[in-house]
Order: sequence, then structure tokens, then C-alpha cells
Amino acid sequence: MKLSKPQAILFDWDNTIVEGWKRIGYALNSVFKEYNLPTWSEDEVKQRAHRSAREVFPLFFGDKTQEALDFFYSKYHGYEGEQVVLEGAKELLDYLAS
Repeated sequence: MKLSKPQAILFDWDNTIVEGWKRIGYALNSVFKEYNLPTWSEDEVKQRAHRSAREVFPLFFGDKTQEALDFFYSKYHGYEGEQVVLEGAKELLDYLAS
């Protein structure tokens, strides 16, 4: 059986195409500081941040969840640190584009 060429291929950006832990940690710690919660080290972010913010923020922020999510995403999208492309990602994207 021959597979047809896909019309599109979707990738998760964080930790699939680029290293995303620094951006995620920056956004999480920004919102934690804003709400006077303890911040996490980079290792703690890697160990603990495996579910979506929409899933876990209600546990941390209760009735302020939407406000905290908005703040988190503003920090996440406003991150100005270096974005490191993961090894092999560029070659894969170039191959798929060709």
C-alpha cells in the first residue's frame, strides 16, 4: 500500500523543534512571583511541567486561574531569551519542505 503525501505536518514547538524549558520556566516563575508562590529551579521545571497550564493552574490559582493564565502566556510569548533549535530539527524541516 502506498501512502499519499500529507497536506500538512504539525509539530509541537517546545522541546520538539526548539529547546523550550527556559521559556517555560521563565513564564512559570514570572506568574509564581506575581502570586507570591515559590519559584522552581530549571530541574524542577523539567520534572514538574508535563501537563498543560490549563490543567494545573486551577490547582495553584483557584478562582484567579484565567488571570494567571493570561499573565503566564504574556510572559511566555514575550520571552526574549535565546531559542536553541534542537539537533536535527532544521534538517528534518528542510527535508519535509523539499
